[in-house]
Amino acid sequence: MRTGRLVGNGGNGYGLGYGYGYGYGLGHGYGIGVGILLACVACGSGGGSADTGAADVADAADETPDAAEVAADPGITPPVPWGAKNRGFTAMRGIVHLHSLWSHDGCFGGADEKRPADDSPFMLQCLAELRAAPCLSGIDFVFQTDHPSNVKHRTFEEALHFQPANGDEILKDAAGRPLANRIKCPDGSLVPHALFYVGAEGKKNMPIGVV
Repeated sequence: MRTGRLVGNGGNGYGLGYGYGYGYGLGHGYGIGVGILLACVACGSGGGSADTGAADVADAADETPDAAEVAADPGITPPVPWGAKNRGFTAMRGIVHLHSLWSHDGCFGGADEKRPADDSPFMLQCLAELRAAPCLSGIDFVFQTDHPSNVKHRTFEEALHFQPANGDEILKDAAGRPLANRIKCPDGSLVPHALFYVGAEGKKNMPIGVV
């Protein structure tokens, strides 16, 4: 058996090392502390001493650099990701359910057989009011949801009331497919432009933003 220095729960003490490398250290007034011999060579066949192991530990401690000597890395502190702006989002106002002049209950609430012609003064006035409404109300986007039976024979441009002569622009997705009609708002409007998307109001679902 060899004598080795232990660190126990009760403090620093000296104890006897047994074959498994465990010892019992008597603490400074706080009962018995249990620890593991710092120099396991005391239990092996190398014939070394516990003092040699303690010296190696002391040498290693001397070679440890002082934390004050290591330059701190300031790094980069990103902004707290709270709020839409910090996360790259923009607040927008929109309408998710809207019928245009194509639907039987959009501009004209009567029966389909009594519906005025698309180019009639009544329908053209209704369309003009529809296009002006987002600009006057500060609406950034509109998801049209006309009834499928009323709009199924319309082209994408017709469904979105595309008027290039008035500054309209068809926006496309990453695949080059038409996505929305961007209507240019008159000067003095609450928004510079409004986006119109194609959708439909079915009996069991209502897809929006269809391409």
